[in-house]
Amino acid sequence: PGAIDDADITYWDGEEIGRTTNQHAVPRNYVIPGDQVQAGEATIAIAALDTGGAGGITGSAGSIKILPAGAKEGEAIALAGTWKVHRGNEFSGDRGPSPPSKPQAPGRKASDPGVMFNAMLSPFVHYGIRGAIWYQGESNAGQPTEYAELLPLMIGSWREAWGQGDFPFGIVQLAAFKAVSDNPIQGGWATLREAQDFTHRVVRNTGLVVLTDVGDARDIHPRNKQAVGNRLGDWALNRCHGRADLPESGPFFREHEVDGDSILVQFDHAGAGLTGRRGKQIDGFAIQGSDGNWHWAEVEVVGQDRLRISHPEATAPTAVRYAWQDNPVRANLVSSHGLPAAPFKTD
Repeated sequence: PGAIDDADITYWDGEEIGRTTNQHAVPRNYVIPGDQVQAGEATIAIAALDTGGAGGITGSAGSIKILPAGAKEGEAIALAGTWKVHRGNEFSGDRGPSPPSKPQAPGRKASDPGVMFNAMLSPFVHYGIRGAIWYQGESNAGQPTEYAELLPLMIGSWREAWGQGDFPFGIVQLAAFKAVSDNPIQGGWATLREAQDFTHRVVRNTGLVVLTDVGDARDIHPRNKQAVGNRLGDWALNRCHGRADLPESGPFFREHEVDGDSILVQFDHAGAGLTGRRGKQIDGFAIQGSDGNWHWAEVEVVGQDRLRISHPEATAPTAVRYAWQDNPVRANLVSSHGLPAAPFKTD
């Protein structure tokens, strides 16, 4: 049935044919014994346990199928569609009693401070280094203030350990994730993305790869890693190898000014001009009026690198935010190179 979030036991006519525990992204592939298959109708039941996140069958529609033994892929029987659902008890978080663990000396677990650096990076500090890539942040999404302090410190500690100057450091911003919201200033993961953007702005020789257009509402680890790699590659070639013909990034907020009942916003790295993805009207901006209320904004391109943000009900506006959500599906501002703009706020 494809991937199931998080665990499942799958039955064919009441007989268990397979189970997978706590592997939300692993596609299920179960074999139905031939002696259990009879002519006529059969009932497939899936007991799914969700311990957090999307829950249920999260694979693509095309992956939910039965393939008869010896049949070709094109002869598969599709199972996508409306399934009957019965919700069981709410998961309490209690997985049952566990035996006491053996005492461990400090510094033995991966989560202990310094353990991963000492085990995975320290052995290489005597080698040459041209640059580093950092793709992390999901587990710190609830700690944006601490992250904005710790990430710059970590970069500094790596550079000090290698002793080879301020080598380039590429930061991958959190991808889109979680349910879509119509609240234009939801925050959530946007605040951690802000901490990553802050680091890229205050720590020299760093880059930021934006992934608000790459993600999966139901999977914290989006599968489209090709876009991530391509954008990192262009940044590295531009920054480290002098390839000025390749874009270093998409648009970054530079400054803003209030202009009557609108706000003008200027960007860096706009390329030949700002536009909406695939030529659509630019969206994803919110504007706050003098009454403190926020509105999804109207956007007008007024220059190669400037936008005018407004809304009829936002008089004497005070602030603008862009892509300020966990999963900002409306945010579609890109440079002429097609790279997405980084989320930002002016307040």
